[in-house]
Amino acid sequence: MREPRRGAALIVVLGAIVLLSVIIVAFFSSVRSEYQSARSFADGASLRGLADSAVQLVQAQIQTATTNNPTYTWASQPGMIRTFDDDGTLRVVGEACHVVLVCVVPIDTERRGGRKRPVVHLLRPLIEQVRAVTDKPISVDTTSGEAMRLGLSIHGPGQPMLNSVTGEQARLDLMMPLAAEFQTKLVALAMDDTGMPETNDARFAAIEKILQAADKHGVKVENIHIDPLIRPISTNPTHAADCLAAVRRIKAEFGPLKTVGGLSNISFGLPKRNLLNRVFVAYMVEAGIDAGIIDPLEPGIMATILAANALMNRDEYCMNYIMAERAGKLE
Repeated sequence: MREPRRGAALIVVLGAIVLLSVIIVAFFSSVRSEYQSARSFADGASLRGLADSAVQLVQAQIQTATTNNPTYTWASQPGMIRTFDDDGTLRVVGEACHVVLVCVVPIDTERRGGRKRPVVHLLRPLIEQVRAVTDKPISVDTTSGEAMRLGLSIHGPGQPMLNSVTGEQARLDLMMPLAAEFQTKLVALAMDDTGMPETNDARFAAIEKILQAADKHGVKVENIHIDPLIRPISTNPTHAADCLAAVRRIKAEFGPLKTVGGLSNISFGLPKRNLLNRVFVAYMVEAGIDAGIIDPLEPGIMATILAANALMNRDEYCMNYIMAERAGKLE
């Protein structure tokens, strides 16, 4: 009986060796791939393939403005690395948009040691890539104060936007002085040290803290865009109604204060997201939102915004709507 046992043991040992070899090869292949991606990014070359390991790109604001009262729709999609493909998508979006919002986050290496890499070295080449196709203003989205200062300092033409601040004291202390120093526009999330708001009263408590800090640092109210933090109706069916009410209340109580939101968040986890997104965008335009974070390449989304603006008297004599039809943009 010993020979079969030895044979079985040998098979187990060989299997373990093969498995270990596969793990080692996979690990070094992953490290090599990450190194190559990081190097190509640092060199300012191709950014293809970095969505999972290095950066998130958000494409920005397509202007849907009336002549006398400009309003904006932000066009964005986190991780939208396809805009750097060779099909010229970034150029197309850059030509259409009003502001390009660039978001960089630390590379999460938790599975390889539990640390996150700094984002400062990622920001410069990304902004250079954007500047290669458009001179539109850039909104810099990062939680790093060092990266934010760099992004604002190398911004170039136009008024930059700082994205973002909250009512959390540490975040206010970090970001509000930068907004004042660089005279930026400012995205402000309606949350504070108590966490994500569950009611509009909680949202407005955070907004009050943000406005007090803005006044202290000399940041103009008309440069602030409040984000009420839109969340999926799949997790709470009142989220859409709450955010619509929040936007209406902001416009009623705070005059020049502007509003913005990640509109496609509303449909997360649900089928036919495009349908929900388009209906929600129309509702938010009616509520008075000034900017919506969306994907400008999502089918029909810009046509919906143009139609809603025309219906809500935010497009003088429907000229933007008419011009979009003549340009074939209402398909």
